[in-house]
Amino acid sequence: MSRLHLFGALAAVVLVLLSAPGEASVRYLELDDNIHRVTAEFIGRGIETANEQGDSLVIIQLTTPGGLVSETEHIVQSIMGSEVPVVVFVGPTGAQALSAGFFITLSADFAVMAPGTSIGAAHPVMGDGQEVGEIMEGKMTNSAAALMRSIAEQRGRNVELAEKGVTESLTFTDQEALEQGLIDYICADVEEILATLQDVEVARGDRVLILDLTGQTVVREQMSFRQRLLSVVAHPHIAYLLLGLGTLCIYIEFNNPGLIIPGVAGVIFFVLGLFGMSVLPVNYVGVALIILGIILLVAEVKVTSYGLLSLGGVASLLVGSLMLIDGPIPAMRIGLGVALPVVLTLVGIAAFLLRLVVKSHGRQVVTGLEGLVGEKGVVREALDPRGKVAVHGELWDAVSDVPLAPGDDVEVTSVERMLIRVRRLHGMH
Repeated sequence: MSRLHLFGALAAVVLVLLSAPGEASVRYLELDDNIHRVTAEFIGRGIETANEQGDSLVIIQLTTPGGLVSETEHIVQSIMGSEVPVVVFVGPTGAQALSAGFFITLSADFAVMAPGTSIGAAHPVMGDGQEVGEIMEGKMTNSAAALMRSIAEQRGRNVELAEKGVTESLTFTDQEALEQGLIDYICADVEEILATLQDVEVARGDRVLILDLTGQTVVREQMSFRQRLLSVVAHPHIAYLLLGLGTLCIYIEFNNPGLIIPGVAGVIFFVLGLFGMSVLPVNYVGVALIILGIILLVAEVKVTSYGLLSLGGVASLLVGSLMLIDGPIPAMRIGLGVALPVVLTLVGIAAFLLRLVVKSHGRQVVTGLEGLVGEKGVVREALDPRGKVAVHGELWDAVSDVPLAPGDDVEVTSVERMLIRVRRLHGMH
């Protein structure tokens, strides 16, 4: 065999080895958070990776109070469009998959719940958490119910009961969900899920897959550092506190230039707060009220309003804070228990600092030329109207509105460049 043929055969072997698929595995994603942009990105990317790697199964362990509709739809689309079968596992014991979590659970190829868990309560609400008006409620409910019917029909689940989870906000325990055809299995952990699904058939278009999970390696998919950071600061309370703390630190730096640390820390806190707000549904009316509140508090220093501007500023800050995050569930909104202490603390510290600034502006200057105003001196050379006056042992050019003789005691009333203006101290010679 010629060298050329030998090299060709070796190259063919290498290509076959490189193109051969790797060992299949089970990809495991854990989601214990609100449904927002970061969590949707994490789940979507995990499912995409599983399809690229040719995994046998994706298991999403889910615990969530709910979240944003648009991001829920993205997750549902990723699950239902996956070639790799997807399990949504509501666990561990005590976990809940409510609202958005109900849609996600029922969209899976296999919906599994741990003992002592619950799902449901998917009735749509407005961002402020209140039930919506009759017309808008009808539109939102009908839209959510239609999505749920579509999911349940495609996955062969109890369509009528799934729809009631939306229209009547019903909640189901693991046993109720299993008995009434909303989920497929009750399993305590991942190992039991793998044992239960061994040799189970899954339809994929014209094909039928038979799961072979014996000896499969469970690969835990981790969030990236950016996702972990953003997921933490995307909590409404954390993002709100970071913005408040950042604003306060920057304010301190402006009033005390050169401290450096408050300024640097303030910018970091503020940027992290904005980073978190970027994935949350921000209400710009709330932003406007917060800005108005700050303006009113600053105006109190300049305008005598007997506290009315301050009261208006506090009220504006408080209402703006409560409206700032337009979340569909309580876990994605800023509550009164968080907003009130933060607003009162910020207002108290800002008022204290403003008071110090105002007092410092009212003090007499004691350094430089301006520090001479109010000082006592003695005439050394007659003033008529100009002469010499000794102040603090230094001889100054001085002027007076009335003639003054050497030895007269005087007081400095103003300083004009290097010339001081004085007046006679009555009764003293």
